[in-house]
Amino acid sequence: MASRSENKLLKEKLKRRDTKCGNLVQQLKEQKLLSSEAADLLHMNFSEETLSLINNELQASASTTSKTHRYSEAVKEFSVTVHFYSPKAYDYLRGILHLPHPSLIRQWAASMDCEPGFLKDVLNKLGQELTDNTDMRDVCVMFDAMSIKKECVYDGKTGSFAGGVNFAKYMDSKSEMATEALFFMVVGVKGRWKMPFGYFLRKAGGEMQGQLVKDAVCLLSEKGFNVIAVTCDGSYANQKIATLLGCSLDVNSLKSSFPHPDDPCKEVFFLFDACHLLKNVRNCIGDLKILKQRPTN
Repeated sequence: MASRSENKLLKEKLKRRDTKCGNLVQQLKEQKLLSSEAADLLHMNFSEETLSLINNELQASASTTSKTHRYSEAVKEFSVTVHFYSPKAYDYLRGILHLPHPSLIRQWAASMDCEPGFLKDVLNKLGQELTDNTDMRDVCVMFDAMSIKKECVYDGKTGSFAGGVNFAKYMDSKSEMATEALFFMVVGVKGRWKMPFGYFLRKAGGEMQGQLVKDAVCLLSEKGFNVIAVTCDGSYANQKIATLLGCSLDVNSLKSSFPHPDDPCKEVFFLFDACHLLKNVRNCIGDLKILKQRPTN
């Protein structure tokens, strides 16, 4: 008799949880714990079907007190996404649902191979996604560098020092301290998605970047993607890279594409970011005040 009563109470508890779960994203948005953009992304990526998987996981864990509970992939994906966009929102959710502790999420991230280079796990995942959604096939590659603090730190996970110049398999000169991190990201042409898939630590400048661009295009092509263009800002170093790849920036013989590394009959366009070019013009006008065009014959 007691068992039936306990089962009834448990079912009522799970029913209340199910009702709450369907409105959680909306609650987070209303309480301003989650931005509208992040809420839309959660609604788009975590449909009712996926939320049902989370509910099932909650139901399975409701009757156990084990500290070694194994979370399903759906719960892991949901937890990592929410925690990434808003740790405060995630803490709020943990007060309602049975979700992994933030330290466990950090352990999952630490178990991934995120050493400098092109990330194999990311590329493999992109290849799997492409199999299910062929609209992802047409892509562009973006790359950019950001300044980092010049510092040598000890990595307890690998038992080595980090902070030196690191081009992964291409060149490893850790005796020199890196001043920039160079990132590569793939962006969908037909859909609203983007994904970083590689990074390197370098000193300012460097001609190694041209080979990295070629390899980025080839790696994506091997996974079935059609790389249409490469985009970056219009810095002097990137203009030099464009020339090394086979483009021509001479106004009299302009060529804004280069041969595909794996298929010379196919061209890949090289585009400078328009917003960055406008900023350069603005700065130039601000400094010089007057611009004059050279007379042409």
